Amino acid sequence: MQSNRTTPSRVAGTGSALMLLLLGFLLAAAAVYLCFSILRPQIESDLNARVSEALQDIGLDEDNYKVAGQDVMLAGVVDSETTRQKAEIRAASVYGIARVYNNLRLPTEGAAQSDEAPSITTGLNESDATDNSALTTGQPAVPEETTAPSDVDNPGAPIAPENELVLDETLSPSTLDITVQNGQIIVQGIVPDERSIERIIAAVSGKFGSTNVEDDMSTYVGSARPRWLEGTIEFIDQIEDVENPFIKITHSGASVGGTVSSLETGERKASLATRLLGSYLDVETDFTVAAAAAPPAADEPVRPASTRPAELTISHQGGSRVISGIVGSNREAEAIRAGAGNLFNSEFEDRLLVDDDVAEAPWIAEAIAIANNTRNVEDFSLSIDNDQLQLSGNVTDRISGRSLASAAADIAGDKLSVVNNFTPTISGPITLSGEELLADELQRELNSLDTAAIVFKSGSTELTADAKLVLNDVADVIMTYRDLVVEIAGHTDSSGDSLTNLELSRKRAIAVQEYLVDRQVPQARLQPIGYGETNPIADNLTPQGQAANRRIEFKL
Repeated sequence: MQSNRTTPSRVAGTGSALMLLLLGFLLAAAAVYLCFSILRPQIESDLNARVSEALQDIGLDEDNYKVAGQDVMLAGVVDSETTRQKAEIRAASVYGIARVYNNLRLPTEGAAQSDEAPSITTGLNESDATDNSALTTGQPAVPEETTAPSDVDNPGAPIAPENELVLDETLSPSTLDITVQNGQIIVQGIVPDERSIERIIAAVSGKFGSTNVEDDMSTYVGSARPRWLEGTIEFIDQIEDVENPFIKITHSGASVGGTVSSLETGERKASLATRLLGSYLDVETDFTVAAAAAPPAADEPVRPASTRPAELTISHQGGSRVISGIVGSNREAEAIRAGAGNLFNSEFEDRLLVDDDVAEAPWIAEAIAIANNTRNVEDFSLSIDNDQLQLSGNVTDRISGRSLASAAADIAGDKLSVVNNFTPTISGPITLSGEELLADELQRELNSLDTAAIVFKSGSTELTADAKLVLNDVADVIMTYRDLVVEIAGHTDSSGDSLTNLELSRKRAIAVQEYLVDRQVPQARLQPIGYGETNPIADNLTPQGQAANRRIEFKL
């Protein structure tokens, strides 16, 4: 006989499991809601206090704003469009605020201004009576992020989009801190993405040189979009005549300053900072005028004229072609632009500035010729500062880099000293050529000599007797290795003016070159370069450290 029994269905068991999961989810949601309900007054109280602090110094009080949940509603009458924008930006920068409804209006907008202080109630529409009462009781005017305060002509519809600033969950303000420490440009801050960091570092490096920039920036996806980015980059691009510049940007505003040559320059830079950043931040400026230099002591070199030297950078990195720097006349600027136009087929970004306080640049034709000669180098950059030309980019090997640098030195002649910063890119196992092996061997022999004894009489380029004894050995070693070119690098400590130190280091390197030439070393094999105080190897705060930093080095 066939049984009529059926196998129990598994549907019932599955349904029970789903019910349990749903019940667990509902209980968890209820627990979260209960916790939020309990903590909400404390959260709103904290946000309210911080919003009050952010708005109080621009003339807004508790009658002009209300915090509901993570939203801020601004209402009432303000004296200017600038104040209205500042209020919105200030409120948005408070950590924890998700949306800002800006219903502030000018005296000419809406109802006539009364004699009484503007209040949050008068700033919202009459049809929002429920929301207004919610404001006074601390309940949210935007229930569960779904319904915004209503428009008077369309009850229930949200306020016009332009009145709402949605922060897209970016609750923490972006920050920036650029300072100068021991000749290095330190860049710190927090922004929401790597692209913002790249643009900031590129701007600073373009102005001060990549080797002098220390990147300590970081990203945080919860950071607000830096509205001040474009203005800051433009300000950095025009900060070349400020010594020890600083830029600090926080949620409360921007502080910029440094040392300038005259009161007029300080006022011009302060006005520029306010124009570029004032729409988004409260700007404080602190530009101080440098004290007049004391007359040099008898054993110190005469300081150079106060006119600053011309600067130029020509770069082709990735898809970006840029010329930047500063020259003293429109004629020189047009000559550079014409050369760059031929170099880049007229497709380049022009950041070149003209200032009649800048000295004449006698090397423009040579710089353009060198740029043309090295145009095929990957990520190529040519940078000229204080008659020193630095070449960088990716080359296949060190020999290629030396060949390009040597050709550049031939073109530059006596107008520029050439620094080889090319980077070899070797794929696969590294095999040194015969020339490179000889160069490494020569470098080791030079390093074994007591070059610390190569010193000069105070403030001069005159070699001491002990220095000449060491240089005799240097000449003998160099002559053992034929055809290799040796860089003579001059360095100083940080005492005194940086431009004076740079010039002194160059002249001392030339003095060493001249002595070695007298010892039968061919002049073409010696390349003197002055680095000034830019590459310390010890602490400049102690006499021992300063003595170590005043040095001559030999490099291949």
